[in-house]
Amino acid sequence: MTNHPPTENNDAPKDGHHGSSGHHDHHIRPRRGNFIIAGRTSGQGVFHWFLQSFLVLLPEVEATFGLTKVGVGLISTTRETVSGIVTLPGGVLADIFRRHWGLILALCMGFFGVGWLLVGQAPIFPVLLIGVSVVATLIIVPSEFIVI
Repeated sequence: MTNHPPTENNDAPKDGHHGSSGHHDHHIRPRRGNFIIAGRTSGQGVFHWFLQSFLVLLPEVEATFGLTKVGVGLISTTRETVSGIVTLPGGVLADIFRRHWGLILALCMGFFGVGWLLVGQAPIFPVLLIGVSVVATLIIVPSEFIVI
């Protein structure tokens, strides 16, 4: 039997740091996946915050317009129906206009403000429903673009 000297592991780093290539990256770029997750989570947080904040206003809206419980329910029904109708086309638009997502998000945010302005200044109940519809439309479409 012959004794062979131990072989040197050519894959091991020579600088004494295990798992290091010898140079140090002091600035690590965030991965795209983290950006998407953070954007989507933030978008959903804002979405639900706005939806729930409207519930705080409902007693005042009910008193101002002299609504019955059916009228209050119609506000929520309008919001949910419009959101449901816009979700699928919003995703398709996000795919088609992927290159222009920044402009589309900016326009959505602008019209989102217009929708809340309509809600806040509505002189009659149908105008309030139109404002709620605008807000419901424009809160769904930007969340579709965050996934891009």
